[in-house]
Amino acid sequence: MWSNLRAYRATLLAAPTSMAELSRGRGEASRNPPWLGVAYGEHLSREDLAELARLAAVDPAELRRDPALLVDVLARAEVVDGLLAVGVGEGHQAGGVALAPTSPFLVFAAVVEAGARDLAAAPSVPEWVGPRRRVPVLGPADLVELLEAPERRFFLASLLASFTTLASGSVVLRTRRGLRRQRFNELDPVRLASLLEVVPVPERPGLYRRLGDVALFLTGVFPDHTAGGLGPHAEGRLLRTLPARAGVAVGSGSGLPPGLAVPPAVALLETLGPQWYRAAWRAVQPPRPSSLEVAVGIADRFDVARRTLNVLSERYLFSARERWWGMAGGSGPYPSGAAG
Repeated sequence: MWSNLRAYRATLLAAPTSMAELSRGRGEASRNPPWLGVAYGEHLSREDLAELARLAAVDPAELRRDPALLVDVLARAEVVDGLLAVGVGEGHQAGGVALAPTSPFLVFAAVVEAGARDLAAAPSVPEWVGPRRRVPVLGPADLVELLEAPERRFFLASLLASFTTLASGSVVLRTRRGLRRQRFNELDPVRLASLLEVVPVPERPGLYRRLGDVALFLTGVFPDHTAGGLGPHAEGRLLRTLPARAGVAVGSGSGLPPGLAVPPAVALLETLGPQWYRAAWRAVQPPRPSSLEVAVGIADRFDVARRTLNVLSERYLFSARERWWGMAGGSGPYPSGAAG
């Protein structure tokens, strides 16, 4: 268990080498600065690049040489359609030749890049307002603005890929009735948050960061399931995780048409997610990793990030979520016995 938590700190608070250029990348006029293609390339295997080249009909060596071409290829319709048709981690054949499985990160990078392209040209988007309820909203300018920033696109692709492998285990908690062993899974925010009571102080920033990720992932990719609730007393237990709780009030969802509000469980996580990201940021001394700087920037527009993932999930990922994130019978991502 402790090795898992140390891995949180190592992987969730660190950043790939190329993202050290983020401070310069934010000021560039280009929507696709060179560091973005480099950062994507660091996460792609040789098999990923070969599949990209095949789908886009380009030379794999060109993708390795030209970071801008790599980003352009990821956004092409034939690439994202081809990747979604096969799925993550599945080998397949093309022209009678057996092809190696591609990585989750490749698929989600293509989804985010293609989504940014498509949303920029969309006159309206279906806005999620509750289970099986969508309303058309004109001019998704705030979603387009979120995806214009290359560091936020990379962040969202990394977030989606990170949940294809989940950490779980058990901890011993001290309660009024004595010691009690409790299992946790990182897609159960209530039980994951209980680890804050037992982890060493140096491990808490990574845990706060992951709680923010969980809130964004559940509300963005599985809003229907999350709307069903997080279990009894979830709000009080989760609010107690915040280092400073004064003034934190659960909202009703932002960016929705007048008279509409998201269900309480989604509103709760939409309120807590930004607070968890900020708690992680405050708990790390400067200089902070670039990935954490991006996370705290996401906190300032968390509702927009959630709504962006709602649209991307509906448009590209809905039919394949069970294959990628282990849903059982479409019921949702929580493990057996978890909240909800």
